[in-house]
Amino acid sequence: PDFAWLSEPVHVANFDLTCPEDSIGVFLSTLPVSKTGEAHAIVYWWTLELAQGIEISNSPFILQEQDHWHQAIQPLPQPIAVKQGETLSVNGQLNDDETR
Repeated sequence: PDFAWLSEPVHVANFDLTCPEDSIGVFLSTLPVSKTGEAHAIVYWWTLELAQGIEISNSPFILQEQDHWHQAIQPLPQPIAVKQGETLSVNGQLNDDETR
């Protein structure tokens, strides 16, 4: 691939789709940098629990047949030089329009 992972995966948020109004709000997370490089984007994916012990995921780390769900990226406004051992702050927001 033409990219390199600059951190290990980090859990960012939980969303309860059976009660979406409870998931509305801001989420904050820290991202430990595990490799020096230049960050251009944040990669997102999800794991959905259908029932206890039954999950589907679009994680790039799960070896499975590709389906129509793929990861998403959020490009950064400008590339950021990062060094191993640093920590980046990541924040996001889920608003009412996105839960419908």
